[in-house]
Amino acid sequence: MSASQRLEALNAIGWRAPGNAPWQYRLSDDHCSLEVRHMPREGGSRQAHYAFKTVGFRMDYDEQLEAFEVRAMAARQASSFSEPVLKAADWADALFAHAVLNLMQRACHEPA
Repeated sequence: MSASQRLEALNAIGWRAPGNAPWQYRLSDDHCSLEVRHMPREGGSRQAHYAFKTVGFRMDYDEQLEAFEVRAMAARQASSFSEPVLKAADWADALFAHAVLNLMQRACHEPA
């Protein structure tokens, strides 16, 4: 899977987000950081940037929304931030997105 195919897959999953609150993704030119934009239906979009060298990803479950989620978290234990980068009604979508994000991260760490 190429970087553009991974990004396309993430965006397809993001547009199917529960609660009519889509997620949108963009990769930096060097493919080593991800811009995430969340657009809840009640307004007030949120945008964040994550450098693959400083974050990790884990799966979780949002009981309030009843959705599976992928969260960005600090790669080092010194920081404890954890933010959602995807919410999905379907477990398989969240699992696939988690795998794609890990592939993107690994590709960034590999020498060119």
